[in-house]
Amino acid sequence: MRWARLSILAGTLIAAAGLLAWALRGRLEWSEREVWTGYSGEARYNDFLACQRLLERMGQRASSIRGLPAGKRMPARNDVVLLPVRRERITPGQAEALMGWVARGGLLVTEGLTAESREAAVTQDPVCRAVGARLAWVPEWNGGGLAPGKMTVDPKAFDEANRNVQVVIDGRGYTVRMGAWRQLLDLGGRAVRSAGNASGTKLLQYDLGRGRVVLCTDLSCLANGNLAEADHAGFVSALVQGWGPGNRVWIVYREEAPSLRRWLGDHAWRVLGALAALLAAGLWNAAPRFGPLVPDPHEPRRSLLEHLAACGRFQWARRGGLPLLAAARQAALARVHRAHPSWGHLDSGALCDRLAGVTGLAAENIDRALHQESIPDPREFTEAIRILDLIRKRT
Repeated sequence: MRWARLSILAGTLIAAAGLLAWALRGRLEWSEREVWTGYSGEARYNDFLACQRLLERMGQRASSIRGLPAGKRMPARNDVVLLPVRRERITPGQAEALMGWVARGGLLVTEGLTAESREAAVTQDPVCRAVGARLAWVPEWNGGGLAPGKMTVDPKAFDEANRNVQVVIDGRGYTVRMGAWRQLLDLGGRAVRSAGNASGTKLLQYDLGRGRVVLCTDLSCLANGNLAEADHAGFVSALVQGWGPGNRVWIVYREEAPSLRRWLGDHAWRVLGALAALLAAGLWNAAPRFGPLVPDPHEPRRSLLEHLAACGRFQWARRGGLPLLAAARQAALARVHRAHPSWGHLDSGALCDRLAGVTGLAAENIDRALHQESIPDPREFTEAIRILDLIRKRT
């Protein structure tokens, strides 16, 4: 019964699936269609690869790099640095190095970082601050939102009418899209050329020393998907070509802070070299200590006489043997007082005479052994110790 039920259920499911396939067959239609899946290869991460390829086909040397060049990697003095679509604020040191390179003959084409208030006390973008400019919102636009009572037209119509600007280079005009809602302010009045439309100034040119800075509100027109529109290709080629003989265009397609390894290599390579030399010297000095430890040699057991001789040499070298002489005198006198208690009241001369009569030694020698304050000669010291030992034994 169980297998029969399973067979009926399986047959029912197969029949339902076949009926569903037959019903969908008349309703489904097979066709092929191209679908945009994005760029492939290097263009997936380099938004300005098309700009590099365009310049190369026009005979201009061009390279795409990540991060601003710095230190030993600064371009040649007549090269071009293209810095579009900025997202990170460079450090004041990077801005100073970049402007120094411009003053030596470089061309910098860049856009402002972020739009600021027109009344801001200090410009936050180091590049704009270096040339005396500021990227600001147009008066009709309040930081990305409409200003009440000021906008009287449709935003889409306003954007369509004011996003393009006519830029004249070497007597030829180029239509370039630079956005409608931001404008550039020449705070110091140092710009030698400008371009704009009804919504404000969109491009400022500054000549610094032998070089030039071209500051724009927006350079997304040079991205892969926008380069073929309007006159964007002609605009970028007119900007960079002919700036200097044999120059190269460096396109910074992505900003990034310099790594610690790169910063150390550019600014502290002398210190690193000195540290490496110091480390090598330390390893060289420690090299003989490498390997297994050698056991200490076995020292033979020394006799008591050797220890006594060593103590005697130490006492004689440090104090002239006076502690040993004092100990011998004390032992000899203690023996005399125990053997002849009645001699305790005698003076030194009488005591020497009595000891001479008992021991058979000369009174002068006994007096020298008992009362001389210092005996610098080792032979006299040994003779005094011998006499004191005889006094101790013969009394």
